Amino acid sequence: LAKVQARYDEGTAQTVGAWDAGTVVGMAVAGPCRDEDREGERELYALYVLPSHWGTGTGLLLWQTVQPFSSLWVLEGNTRARGFYERHGFRPDRTKQITFGVELTEVRYVLA
Repeated sequence: LAKVQARYDEGTAQTVGAWDAGTVVGMAVAGPCRDEDREGERELYALYVLPSHWGTGTGLLLWQTVQPFSSLWVLEGNTRARGFYERHGFRPDRTKQITFGVELTEVRYVLA
């Protein structure tokens, strides 16, 4: 199982990495919410785990380490991640955005 090490950026954003046998296998970042309608809350900015470590508990460990947060954005077609977020109490709130100037639709999830 991977181990985590936390690093804080200027007291606002938290970055956490997961290592297994000296190799980075995942990371998570959370900080102040960037959405105007959720000012004062925290947002999960990123949660990534190498496919070789899916199902090992690494994602859950990272998820728990950067808590608390009440919203996140996920690509609409990322059904694996969406299922993970839904299992942990988050639901889509019907807010969507097109990102990076191309047809990549993100869906906002909020804590139910």
